[in-house]
Amino acid sequence: MIGPFTAGLHIRGLDRDDTPIADYLCGTCGAHKQVTGRTDVAEFLATNPPADHAKRCKPRAA
Repeated sequence: MIGPFTAGLHIRGLDRDDTPIADYLCGTCGAHKQVTGRTDVAEFLATNPPADHAKRCKPRAA
């Protein structure tokens, strides 16, 4: 991802012939996950990344 970074789920490349890319950035702990490719993006989205990550999110110390 190119900054500035915004927390949440971001998907790009689905509407063109580009390679689809999905990013999830947690605003609480800063965890980041990126997947590329149509199949991997579809599987990643099926897991509901925000809900899946919330189960194991550990907030950063202030």
